[in-house]
Amino acid sequence: AGFASGQELMQFFAAYGSLGLAGVILSGLLFAWLGQLIMAYSRRMHAASYQELIYHSCGSKIGFCLDALITLLLFGILTIMLAGTGTLCQESLGYPYLCGLFVLSLAAGCTVYHGMKGLAAVSLLATPLLVLSTMAVSLYSLCYHGLTYDFLPTNHWLSLQPAPHWLMASLLYVSYNLTLGMTVLTPLGSLIPSRQARLWGSIIGGMLLAMLAAVITIVLLLHDPDITNCEIPLLYIAGQQHAGATIAFLSMFFIAMYTTAAAALYGCSTKLKTATGLSLASCIVIVLLFSSLCSQWGFSTLIAAIFPCFGYITLLFLLRLIYLRLVSR
Repeated sequence: AGFASGQELMQFFAAYGSLGLAGVILSGLLFAWLGQLIMAYSRRMHAASYQELIYHSCGSKIGFCLDALITLLLFGILTIMLAGTGTLCQESLGYPYLCGLFVLSLAAGCTVYHGMKGLAAVSLLATPLLVLSTMAVSLYSLCYHGLTYDFLPTNHWLSLQPAPHWLMASLLYVSYNLTLGMTVLTPLGSLIPSRQARLWGSIIGGMLLAMLAAVITIVLLLHDPDITNCEIPLLYIAGQQHAGATIAFLSMFFIAMYTTAAAALYGCSTKLKTATGLSLASCIVIVLLFSSLCSQWGFSTLIAAIFPCFGYITLLFLLRLIYLRLVSR
């Protein structure tokens, strides 16, 4: 959902002007290489969860800290989704900010309490639809803008940059996204015996992510400076197009925020339940209350604060993985 909003890509790539596209390409290559590396390690270890891979790669002390930080990152993502829904209600529908928080909190809380099986089905449907709607908005924008040699601005949005250099911003983006993706890639790698399947799945995944990110980044640059202060840039761009595009994107974006929020809430609540022994319902309410309070900082502000911070922290894990790969040759 952060990806599809355009806010994440605006900060980590478009903020660096045309150099941001180099960051997109680098990110796609790193996703492909490190993704298959994580699956290869988990297959070799027969790891059932990402914790096993973290502890194996970084040792018990650092592994424990990283495990705790991943839970905090999930809490941060839940908070960002709540803030995004509040912004959506306030700016696009005309309802109070708190109305969006309440609706998403209720939907995510009920989903986690009654079981996550339904969420998997919704996610399988929502993800392709969100990709299609995002691409439709982006490609339509490219059609009416047209592409010439000088279609990319070279100016930088300094106030939005999460790092002093586009290369570091790209590494941070890969770092926190892949650390989160590891929660799925680790058990997945253990279940896939074919090295070719793991390799090509990772390559195709990295390529598709890079292609989608590149198209969205170009569209964001084409709308400079109109979107600089937008909380949800792609929604603003959709609003300049056909009314149907706005409604479709709005619907898909809300579903994406719901599925993302429910998954993050599940991770936080189960961790809190294990640590405290409280009931799942109590843990859900506690997490949602604290997350709702933190969401008052706003969607774009939270992305700017949380993602770069965790990118720097989780970079240690990725560097450790690369080091282990090099020394094992």
